[in-house]
Amino acid sequence: MNTTTFSTVDYYNFLIQTLSRVLDSFIWIFGHIGAICIFIVFSQPIFRKSSCTMYFIASNVSQIVLFNFAVFIRLIQYGYDVPVNSLDEWFCRIRYYLFYVSAANARYNIIFAGVDRFLRSSHITRLRQ
Repeated sequence: MNTTTFSTVDYYNFLIQTLSRVLDSFIWIFGHIGAICIFIVFSQPIFRKSSCTMYFIASNVSQIVLFNFAVFIRLIQYGYDVPVNSLDEWFCRIRYYLFYVSAANARYNIIFAGVDRFLRSSHITRLRQ
């Protein structure tokens, strides 16, 4: 191969590393700030009377797990060249399991909250019960 190919590959690696440091850090920091704000809002006594509040809080907990196991590990792996894939097999399995379960759980809880609000606001008495 020639030197142009190596310089292009080095450029793309540098670009991926820089974007990972900046964007993943931004997502991780502001994701936690948003999660804390959501938790504070839905922990207020006026919102605890609503049945869909528990869905939003459960979704929020899943998002925090997702930020810490997916975004943070991706940040240290691609942004700072920490070899995360060379760790023990059990850690990788737990990491992927927590990533997929927390991502799905966060989405499903929002869907359940929407269904709950739909059923609670229905004109049919049987559905409201």
